Amino acid sequence: SPFTDARVRRALSLAIDRERLVRATLGRMGEPAATMVRPGTGGYTGVALPRFDPEEAKRLLAAAGFAGGTGLPKIELTLNGNAGRVLTIGEVIQQMWTEHLGVKAELVPLEFKVYSGLAQSKAIQALVENWVYDVDDPRDLLQILVTGDPNNSSGWSDPEYDAAHHAADATTDFVPRQDAFNRMEAMLEREAPRVPLFFTNQSYLVHPTVRGWRDNSLHVIDWRELWLEPKDQRAKAPVAKASGL
Repeated sequence: SPFTDARVRRALSLAIDRERLVRATLGRMGEPAATMVRPGTGGYTGVALPRFDPEEAKRLLAAAGFAGGTGLPKIELTLNGNAGRVLTIGEVIQQMWTEHLGVKAELVPLEFKVYSGLAQSKAIQALVENWVYDVDDPRDLLQILVTGDPNNSSGWSDPEYDAAHHAADATTDFVPRQDAFNRMEAMLEREAPRVPLFFTNQSYLVHPTVRGWRDNSLHVIDWRELWLEPKDQRAKAPVAKASGL
């Protein structure tokens, strides 16, 4: 399979203009992703990685033996669903691969049960996958690329990556953990077994009289901490801004 060659996978990643993808599909409800982990998760700052470079993408694809897309079989891009935003995301990616690389892709929208079964069995070429995590720490999201992890739908395996993840788990010190996370992100960018596209935002409309509101990356609201300003104080209350996380 052409996808066993990291140059092909990375070329497909670098041919996706994430800024354009977000504008066309999510607008203000999304942000282009340059890393797997959203910056700020657990205090993690992330690393600067290239995400859109069509010329480098062309060079990599040619080096893999598929210059201009010639000889590369049509890619099946599997989608979870066949309507609305999911389908639009697939169509934009499909267009970019053709525009920048001459690569043809066929969209394969499936109902969730079939989609999930194929992802787990790894009987799939490429898929658009959402991932929601509920721990404010990079390690859980990065764990899904560890060898043998049940959520590793790519089947990718790298002992260096596994060692970096183990190193992050072996200490509670922030600096060596961030160094391990940076190494994992750099390896994922280089090998491209899973390609980050965008982070989604959550918007809230908060009334000016609400007190105790705290934004957080997990979108968890502790209702016990909220209260309303007494009626005679409401005129003095500042206006709270809606938040996008």
